[in-house]
Amino acid sequence: MAEMSAVDELTKLFNRRYFVEALEGEYERAIRYGTEMALIMMDLDYFKVINDTYGHLAGDMVLSKIGNLLNTHVRRNDLACRYGGEEFAVILPSVSKESTYAAYDRFREKVFAQPFEYESKQFSITVSIGIAYSNSAESINDLLAHADQALYQAKEENRNKIVTYIADSKSCD
Repeated sequence: MAEMSAVDELTKLFNRRYFVEALEGEYERAIRYGTEMALIMMDLDYFKVINDTYGHLAGDMVLSKIGNLLNTHVRRNDLACRYGGEEFAVILPSVSKESTYAAYDRFREKVFAQPFEYESKQFSITVSIGIAYSNSAESINDLLAHADQALYQAKEENRNKIVTYIADSKSCD
């Protein structure tokens, strides 16, 4: 029963409620021990077009497949979740900026290379990704806002890209 309340049925990833609780704990741990953690926010590009063109069952198939790809991509102590709709989030404790960017650029490429097929119709999908780090935030709300701001910028810049929030300039790169 506890697992059912923490796991998204479609993607088999943790749900938003579980994610928020875990984020609080990981953020506090990073601050307490002076380590760096990353928060990844990602959104499937033009997902509404998939639902409108192929139907909601095709959309569900895409979400399920993306959940599986993400679950096999994350490290053992990372936490991946379905944040809502076609949005996903990953908490990465104890990371370096370079390895995080490289790992999620590989994930972005993996999603783009993944063939999707529904009722003999083939299509592809891309993902936009925003990254923020605990040292850029004074609170969990800041961390979420920074990751969201980076994600929004990735979507504004033609999608299918990664943007990292830069704390010093209050902008993204």
